Amino acid sequence: MESPAYYPSIAVKALKKALFIYKNQESIDVFLYSTCIHNLICLIVPDRMPHVELCSLEELWGFFEDALSFLYQNEGYPEMEILLLMIKSWNIGIFMYTSGNFVSAEKWCGLSLRFLYHLGPMKRNYETQMTILYSGLMRTLALYHGSYFEQ
Repeated sequence: MESPAYYPSIAVKALKKALFIYKNQESIDVFLYSTCIHNLICLIVPDRMPHVELCSLEELWGFFEDALSFLYQNEGYPEMEILLLMIKSWNIGIFMYTSGNFVSAEKWCGLSLRFLYHLGPMKRNYETQMTILYSGLMRTLALYHGSYFEQ
């Protein structure tokens, strides 16, 4: 999908339908699935905050969770696509953090760390920095909202 889509709402609907079709096939083509989820995520989450008019944050979360579930169940998912999902979810978390929405920030950054687990050789390039930043986020949660785990 070339960006920007001329009619993004139609493109989102088409990509959702394609994902549904791919997931319901007996033999799932990892490349087709990863390309479809890539296009959908990049359309909904450009290089800034997600287009909530195209998709709610809850539905967007579901697409990331579906991709993560797919990673656990299938081999051969392209590492660059995992990296894209990790970075996009991390960026949403950081946007939430800068907006003062610390609980959502923790949720999205935690999701990003789950994608980090699936990276191959590139994992070590991101792991230390993301872990340090995530720890800082958890400290912020504890400071501003009491113990996050008591909520």
